[in-house]
Amino acid sequence: MDAVSSALKSLSTMPASVQLKVLSHMTPDLYNNPDEEVDSTTVTLASSTSAFDMNLALTELKRTGVYVCDHVFGDAEARRIASEMRELELQPGKMGLHWQEESMRGDKYVWLKRENTQEESALRRLLERMEEWRVQFNKEAGFGLTHCKFMAACYPGGGARYVRHSDVSPLVPDRRITAILYLNDGWQPAHGGSLHIDTQTGERWEVQPLLDRMVFFTSELMHEVRPAYKPRMAVTGWYYGPDALQ
Repeated sequence: MDAVSSALKSLSTMPASVQLKVLSHMTPDLYNNPDEEVDSTTVTLASSTSAFDMNLALTELKRTGVYVCDHVFGDAEARRIASEMRELELQPGKMGLHWQEESMRGDKYVWLKRENTQEESALRRLLERMEEWRVQFNKEAGFGLTHCKFMAACYPGGGARYVRHSDVSPLVPDRRITAILYLNDGWQPAHGGSLHIDTQTGERWEVQPLLDRMVFFTSELMHEVRPAYKPRMAVTGWYYGPDALQ
């Protein structure tokens, strides 16, 4: 029995309500051949800007649903964040609330809270900056984002991946923007682990998880983490709000 068949068998033993929540994250095509793209859409390498620009972020989020920028915190600060993240105790990622299946989601993670990070730490500075962006998004665009939640995650290599899914589901219907900071020094295309994301304009973009690169996207967009063959680290923030972005 292959990994996906085994995973689906495990899922079938769970309550129907849990099955529905798990399956709502995924598309049916992945069950047929999880190692293939779900369709023949051409994958285009995403372009990026140097440093974060709020006006451009708002323009691109409205146009394509995706904004990519480099040199956001500086390499030295990004390395400090990565070093502090290596000291965190991570747990295996889950599909939905309870179901763990490494063939579909192979990362390890921990939730981050500002009050649980050390004062003057690079991680606290990161969380504070991301909170500042929430306030700025609301001020500049009236998004009505109410709060943020943060997660540090590492794919350990060996082909670990996260199958195609949306960050919005019955479990989390009010996620509006996903923001990811990558922390991978010396990352090369051969290491895999790229983000594939379907834009609002019908394109599929590839984002390499380079050190000090950030990607922002509207949380309902379908995306996946391709198999990573080297440890791949990132901090993700989700911005929540009662209303869809306009």
